[in-house]
Amino acid sequence: MDFDAYLDKKYVRNVLKFMIDNSEKRIYYGNPYMKKDNNVVFMGGNFYAFTQTLLNDYCTCKIPKIDMDYEDEWFGNVLSVCTKRLDGGNDKEIKFMYNDMSKILHREYTGKGVELRLGRLVYDKEDFLPQYEEMLRKVALKSAAAAALELTPN
Repeated sequence: MDFDAYLDKKYVRNVLKFMIDNSEKRIYYGNPYMKKDNNVVFMGGNFYAFTQTLLNDYCTCKIPKIDMDYEDEWFGNVLSVCTKRLDGGNDKEIKFMYNDMSKILHREYTGKGVELRLGRLVYDKEDFLPQYEEMLRKVALKSAAAAALELTPN
């Protein structure tokens, strides 16, 4: 789950209970995306989950190093390849369970007199960029000053 996700706790509790009650199945829950070049479904990173059986399958596979920018896409690709390799993929079908996107929101919520933004959308780039650049300059100066100090033995 991303730190900038908003959850309906009752909904998430019910989803997790369903997955626990059906943990012998290979259930992969979240908001789905599909890359056409490899026909693999992966769940978007704001909130996704999978059952114990799917985790057990995943843990039996050789896990490759991450070779892409998005961990959710990487995980979906690895999970797909992994389960297809087990027993030739004959009885390792993954059941995809889609989330109710009105119950799990990402980054922004507006309603009932509330406007809330989290994550990288919080700051307007024009307002935040000068502050960010100044912070980077201060960090660089402190790092240079620390590197210039030489420790002397007692």
